[in-house]
Amino acid sequence: MQIAEIPIHGQTGIEVIPGKYCVTLEDKPFLLLRFPFTLDCAGSRLTHPNLIAKSTSKQEYKHYRTGGSKFWSARPGVDVYLAVDKRHIRLVAVEGGSYPKLRIGNTEITISVGGGGSPWTDYIRSTATVLTNVKVAVLQEVARMAMTPQQAAEAGVVVPPQCCEDPRFLANALARMDAAKRLAPGHKVILQANFSFRDARELAFVNWVNGQRMICSKDGTNVSVSLCRIDWVKTAETNNISVRRPSDLAYNGMERMAA
Repeated sequence: MQIAEIPIHGQTGIEVIPGKYCVTLEDKPFLLLRFPFTLDCAGSRLTHPNLIAKSTSKQEYKHYRTGGSKFWSARPGVDVYLAVDKRHIRLVAVEGGSYPKLRIGNTEITISVGGGGSPWTDYIRSTATVLTNVKVAVLQEVARMAMTPQQAAEAGVVVPPQCCEDPRFLANALARMDAAKRLAPGHKVILQANFSFRDARELAFVNWVNGQRMICSKDGTNVSVSLCRIDWVKTAETNNISVRRPSDLAYNGMERMAA
């Protein structure tokens, strides 16, 4: 049986399942959709005439151990922004529980929102975040249906300011991605300021142990070094290895339109 879909254009409140589940929306004619991608995902490299903006971000993930405890990890990522006229969006009429589904063109996306109350109500703001690392085909279909930067500007879309939280993490993570596999025996490895070996922060690369550790040497003595203890920006600079900076991945289509 096909699931019903509800147009959202012109609506600020939708009773999806009477007495059980509702959705409220801001009174704006568009949704600005934020698609987060890790840098190893193809979607992070989207180029399209309807692209509103891209910016780097620190993405944090929660993991659960077998015993039930949890830990967090962080990776550099890219946020891709597309603005879609609400006339092209339908709400999939199923209970969302802060993960409502939207139909745009020939594809479906799931967004993460805030919610609560009784009956449960999800609040879809004018800027909504899609779940991480959607398939490229999904992203391309949304881009096909999206506004151009000029249409977005005329509708009142405002690109969120690029997050500057922990810029050193982003710069170091990008440098690690670009420089790690290009190290050769004899290359210099620079440790972070709070780490040293034999009172030295500069070591010589010897070889890899695995993807997270390497063997380095100082005055003929070898030591196993975790990649998280390396200052990758300085390591790349010292060995003349070109790496990307967060600003290299930033893009604002509306600013380019105005230029």
